[in-house]
Amino acid sequence: MAIEKRNPATIAITAGRDDSGSLAPSLTTATTWSSSGLEESHRQAKAIHETKFYSRYANPTVEAFERAIAELENTQAALAFASGMGAISSVVLALCSTGDHIVAQRNCYAGTLAFLNGPCARLGIDVTFVDGRNAQEFAA
Repeated sequence: MAIEKRNPATIAITAGRDDSGSLAPSLTTATTWSSSGLEESHRQAKAIHETKFYSRYANPTVEAFERAIAELENTQAALAFASGMGAISSVVLALCSTGDHIVAQRNCYAGTLAFLNGPCARLGIDVTFVDGRNAQEFAA
């Protein structure tokens, strides 16, 4: 089956929709969901992105946004974070470990600088700061 090539503008206004027929995604304001008991709650807590348990881990509104971004970027999946620092720290901690080296531009958000100079240094992740306006410094 051939995949239909759609205009990016069409994707932008239709991406992330579910099968309900709604033109706008529902806004889920719940922060927690009920369970049938302690055993189910324990299972849900261990499978945080697979079940509706706690809104920071799985939320229908956020999931619709993630589907839309994935479709716009033509990729399998996307992750949304509540803050830029949540995204930055998650990516660095998922991809880097002791002995790895990060090259970052010197002129960045102060929280990012603190993270790269603090926790990353304690974990043995080496960071070099460069002038982001000079591509040669990234290559060096």
